[in-house]
Amino acid sequence: MLRIRNSQMQTFEQAAMVSFELRMVEHLRTYFPGHYQIWGPATARTVVQYGCKKAQEYGFITERNICLYLTLMATLGGNFDTDPQLPWTSTILTDTAISEPTTRIDRLTDQAMEFLDQTVGKNDHYLNRALLRVRNEFAELLADPSFPDLPTHAISMLSRLSPQRYRVVGEECLRAVIPVGVQRASDYGITTRRGQLIYIGLMFTFGSGFDSDPQLPDYALILKNSDLNGQEKAEKLHQLALDYVEQWATWWTTKGPTNV
Repeated sequence: MLRIRNSQMQTFEQAAMVSFELRMVEHLRTYFPGHYQIWGPATARTVVQYGCKKAQEYGFITERNICLYLTLMATLGGNFDTDPQLPWTSTILTDTAISEPTTRIDRLTDQAMEFLDQTVGKNDHYLNRALLRVRNEFAELLADPSFPDLPTHAISMLSRLSPQRYRVVGEECLRAVIPVGVQRASDYGITTRRGQLIYIGLMFTFGSGFDSDPQLPDYALILKNSDLNGQEKAEKLHQLALDYVEQWATWWTTKGPTNV
């Protein structure tokens, strides 16, 4: 009688997991080629591993449901489930009245698609315009001396960077997010108004949890670099954002959706 040792079973399981992860990486490469171009294969694999772990924490264990969770990460941010700008994500994910995981992920996906239609737009129209504003107007908005305090300055800046996202997320929600951003920036030693505005702008653009998002690994490296002071971190974050926009724009102009 054939017997399979525990070590053999573990080998089979590991091989199956590797195969699954590679299929998920291929999914992201196929449906998010711009993201994949910026990530590269190693980061894409890390994103998949991170997303699989988080998805399973919410009871998503089928390939379909994990795939949907990864898709939401790519469109909403790697830590969308705890993003105070997107309170509806946590509400749905933790709704005990929805016992079936597939129903829960489907409801979350439907809500996300509605949100993205209004904030990203057809063929990423709104998203591209917002990223171009980061490139062309962010520095000017940061330097504007006309505001008496940081919250007023931040609200004006966010409304300019992406009017669509600002409207959909809502001013009340964003006013509550601003002190969260100030505190998180301070935790990294970023204490000047300019530095904190940069941090808040990146939260708004890339998701509140951008500092630990596996899709943006260089941001975490800068923030955790003890050799940099707070303002140096902020300026490097700003430059990273500009570099990201240039990478996205380069991909878009050569291989955007109509050419993929």
